[in-house]
This record gives sequence, structure tokens and C-alpha cells, in this order.
Amino acid sequence: YAVEAIVTRAQTVTFARLFGLSNLTVRNRAVALMISTGQPCILTLSQNLTAGGNDTVTGPNCLLASNSTDSTNSIDIYGSANLSVYTLRSVGGCNGCGSNKVAATRPYTAFSAPMSNPFAGLDAWTPPAYNAAQCLSIPAAVGGVITMVPSTTQYYCSGISTTNHDVVNFQPGTYLFYNAGITAHGGTFECTACFSGNTAIDGVNIILNGAQGSTGGIDIDAQTTVTLTAKTTGTLTNALQGVLFYRVADAGGSAIKINGGANTWWQGGMYFPDASIKINGNSSNSPATCTVIVAEGVDLTGNSNNYFDNSGCVAMGIDYQLNRSVLLVE
Repeated sequence: YAVEAIVTRAQTVTFARLFGLSNLTVRNRAVALMISTGQPCILTLSQNLTAGGNDTVTGPNCLLASNSTDSTNSIDIYGSANLSVYTLRSVGGCNGCGSNKVAATRPYTAFSAPMSNPFAGLDAWTPPAYNAAQCLSIPAAVGGVITMVPSTTQYYCSGISTTNHDVVNFQPGTYLFYNAGITAHGGTFECTACFSGNTAIDGVNIILNGAQGSTGGIDIDAQTTVTLTAKTTGTLTNALQGVLFYRVADAGGSAIKINGGANTWWQGGMYFPDASIKINGNSSNSPATCTVIVAEGVDLTGNSNNYFDNSGCVAMGIDYQLNRSVLLVE
């Protein structure tokens, strides 16, 4: 909607009295329009959002946003990075956002109000209690395939590690890891029961929890193939709807990295409130209708080719809040 403001003021004149005028009414008008700023495909919570090297980011529906207060590089685009997005928005400065390397439907906005966090509901959620006596073990491979079994009460206390020909097949459901994570140097991560043909019919939530400073991370490297989609119903809390990966905030833990030659197809949200995610190398995130990263910071570097889309996120249950800004049009 639009707001119109009209200001009038009677002004005493001097020189104009020679022409028979004793006073003059001055009138000014301004019109401001409330517009949607879009919804984020990438949002950094406190650190910078950077894109460099030969990185390519494509997201025609996507807002790239940073809540970092860095006065210069809240968003930092450098090197030969190329971005084609809906718009960019930063609480601090937006370095490189106006360069010819950025193709945006709407002009970028720097020094704006903070963007709302679509996964903020998880910040108030308490994960299931950890009991070391009830730890689950990673199943043994059968026919070269590790079939993971979900649980909403028991944690996997050892991580998943794969190399070239390993296959990890997640059954639909929620997975809890304690002081453990995922390391993939090749191999395949999939959920065959989550799909009927090419249509997602179910999904997974992968939750990383742990002692302070010891929570596991995610390291996807080399030629790893990932085909995973998030659950659209919350088994433990509604805040998990549409969330594929969530690491509980613990003020420290292992790194979050997607690098090398990783070929990934993931649908849903990735939420790392206490960690920066680094995407570099030759990773290629092929199109999905909901790809959202919210993290402490995000670093897109190397020769990455990343496609982001959030057009299907509301249907997956992600709690997008309405983000608006005021534009002076007259």
C-alpha cells in the first residue's frame, strides 16, 4: 500500500510584495510505497555473506540477505563472482552489489532493517535428552548399502563417513546425531523411499546436537552425490517442517563445508545458527523448488555453480515472515 504526505506552510514574503502578494502558501507532496523485499534463500545471522572466485549464484526468486552489521562488507562480492538474483539486502554495507557482476530484478538495499529468520522457531525448541546408554550405531552395509533407521528418541553417537562407492540410504524420518556428523569424500547419500519417481512423497530431518564445542559438522567433498528432501511434517516440533539439516546452537563445533566436486540435490532448509557454511570448489546444486540456507555466515567461493529457489518453501512448511521495506516513489 501507499502513503501520501502533503505539507503546507504559509510563508511571509518580502520581494513579492512589489507584485501585490502579501503571503504565499508553500506546498510539498511525497508518496511512499510499502513493498515486499522478497524472502531469503540465503540469510546470514551475524557474520558476512561473501561470494568470490569464479562463483556463480542463480536465484531469480531469491533474496540474498545479511544481518551482519559490518559497515563495509556485510555482503561482499569480489573476484569474478556472478550473481543473478531477485535482490540483495544487508544491515551493513554491500560491497560490490552495484557492479556489473550482479544482475538483480530490484536494486540492492544496504543499511536496512534486519531480515526475519524463517527458522527462528527452532531457537526455542529443546531437542530430546541424550542418553549415552541408548546410543545407536551406524548400521553395517548390506550389498554395499548402509540403510539408516530414523529415531526421535535415540541418538547416533558415531558419524557417517563415506568414500567413492559407499551408498547411504536414509529411510524417511528424523535422525539425531550427538557429537557426530557427516563426512563424505565420495559416495552417495539418498532417500529412495522419499520419492515416487521424481516426486517427493516424504523426507528426512537430520539434527546435529552435542556437548558445547563438540557438535558434529557436515563435510561434503569430492564427487559425492546427494539426493535428499526435507520432511514437510514436524515429528518432534512443527518448527522442523521443511528443515533438512539443523545444528543445535552450542557456541562451537565442527565446520560446515560443501566443497570439491560435490553434486548435490537437496530440497528444504539448512539451519546452522552458530556456524558459517562454506561452499567452494566445483559444487553444483541443481534446481529444486526450495533451497534455503540460514547460518551465522555464508562463504561462496571457488568455482561453485549454485542454483537457489524458494518458490516451494511455503508448501514445505517453512515459516516465512512478511518482509517489507519503504520505497519513496514521489
